[in-house]
Amino acid sequence: MARTKAELSAGARLADYLAVGFLAMQCPVGKVRQTLEKNGAQSKRRRGLPHEVLVYFVMMMVLYADVAYEDVMRLVVEGLRTSLGETGLESTVVTKGAISQARGLVGEAPLRQLYEEQVRPHGPPDMPGVMFHGHRVMAIDGSTLTMPDEKANSDFYGHLGGGYGDAAFPVIRFVGMTECGTHTICFAKHGPFKEGDLTLAQSVMDHADKSIIQLWCKPGGLVLDPFAGSGTTGHAVLDLNAETGADRRFILIEQENTEKGDHYVSTLTVERVKRVITAQLASGPCQPLASGFRFIELKREKIDAEAVNALAREEMIDLLLTSYWDKNEKTRPYLRRLPAGSHRHLFAVNPKDEGFFLIWDAPDQKSALNRDAFKRIVEEAKAAKLATRYHIYASLASALYGNRHRVLQNSRFCS
Repeated sequence: MARTKAELSAGARLADYLAVGFLAMQCPVGKVRQTLEKNGAQSKRRRGLPHEVLVYFVMMMVLYADVAYEDVMRLVVEGLRTSLGETGLESTVVTKGAISQARGLVGEAPLRQLYEEQVRPHGPPDMPGVMFHGHRVMAIDGSTLTMPDEKANSDFYGHLGGGYGDAAFPVIRFVGMTECGTHTICFAKHGPFKEGDLTLAQSVMDHADKSIIQLWCKPGGLVLDPFAGSGTTGHAVLDLNAETGADRRFILIEQENTEKGDHYVSTLTVERVKRVITAQLASGPCQPLASGFRFIELKREKIDAEAVNALAREEMIDLLLTSYWDKNEKTRPYLRRLPAGSHRHLFAVNPKDEGFFLIWDAPDQKSALNRDAFKRIVEEAKAAKLATRYHIYASLASALYGNRHRVLQNSRFCS
């Protein structure tokens, strides 16, 4: 892909060399050499670019994406002289040809291994956005990137198609898990453009579960997954126990409705965990595991419908609280949540003592702002001694008291 060359402002600064040194501190030269040797990509002779230098060059290109390759490579070479020594760099020639040749010799395997081993959730617990009630906050998302217009890339990744034919450059699709506090993208997986986000997301979870479990759950701990899906978490715990000799246990929770023909858990989640233990995976033969599990189904007649509705309402309120933002209040605390169950509609108050109300009782009931609902909201606001400007969330709104303009002046609707 053509690149517009740029130059380092006023030549290389001290900060530029320090950036190279910082990368070498976080990913030591010894670690890089060990990874290169493991993948058979170590430098076999000292003519040309040392392969360790190319690894750091790839890292630095993330920071200097708009700078010419040769300039970034010279910066890396000078920044690593202290670590590699003059002998290791005395015959280094920085040219596009040398960089291209080194890329072909190193390949992608060492870089992939370094990424998977080095890039992990690392935010300190007291950093804003890193933890929530003792749990590390992670988000999963996908995107696309254009690739150099080379035949190998076109054949493997494909092009974005449209009414006027294919796009000029090949497109790669990737999915990763991001640590929300630090914005570090961990466990990323990529594939052809036509491969779906959900397919890639599954491979991200397969890799991430084992890493996160090992980082944040002690060897004899208990892992709870309230949204078990296909059983990836259980699979990861069993594999990790077999690999490390640990004794972690897991509880997986998922829903199905056998009365309506939904047998998701019994035919997918349970079957996957069973196949992991008995070594009957479709991916190929493996060793049986000395483990087991119990499958417990919650009977329908014991479900508390009111409790289920209350949980659904609390989830909805959580979403409203986290999505609300007022540019006039950005330097002050946001909404103050009220205790669950204290009001039918009122759920939060802002710094101006304005009430926030949700009209929702159950999934099968209309969420409508009508005359009766508005009366209840006014009464709750008066009892709580709140201001007369109401923020009301409902799916439907009808004219009240024959004066719709008056209601819209004092209410906020959200569909």
